[in-house]
Amino acid sequence: TVSNLSNHSKNYYFYLVQYGKDGEPCNLYVKHAQDLYTNSEMSPCAYVVRFDLEEPA
Repeated sequence: TVSNLSNHSKNYYFYLVQYGKDGEPCNLYVKHAQDLYTNSEMSPCAYVVRFDLEEPA
């Protein structure tokens, strides 16, 4: 990810919002990207597949 590149990581932050049972935000956590990556495991959570619906001629 861009935020994990050495020339960008010092400038990236993650804002983690915790929601209450009522669906309203109740806490905000600000994490520096470098600190978050130190204590986390990265794995893909989504994929995008792009294609044309038209068949080739």
